[in-house]
Amino acid sequence: MAANGAIWITTKNAKSGFREITINSYFGYAAKPNTYATNAAFEDKFRQPFYNRYGTVNDRLNYPPYLRDSTNVDYYGPSNWTDLYYKYSPTYNVDASISGGSDRANFRFLQV
Repeated sequence: MAANGAIWITTKNAKSGFREITINSYFGYAAKPNTYATNAAFEDKFRQPFYNRYGTVNDRLNYPPYLRDSTNVDYYGPSNWTDLYYKYSPTYNVDASISGGSDRANFRFLQV
């Protein structure tokens, strides 16, 4: 609902009464996704039957350059980068708040 550079801020309601201190925390692990990386050799083997059967001359002339050069190790090398990129990683958070006051003047402070 905020548009044209406006900032919409939603605050938590403060409670009147005796001071209340709250501490929340969590810890967990983000799971490694199940991915399968391919290299240009796999991609080329996949595309060639379609280009041979349905491709026009213009399609063959516009074949991706990285698939044409099988000597380029950047594209035709091993496709094991997912083990280096995706890992189980910990995720955690701790926050604390204090609230209180009277019916006419109450407060709530939150530290995340």
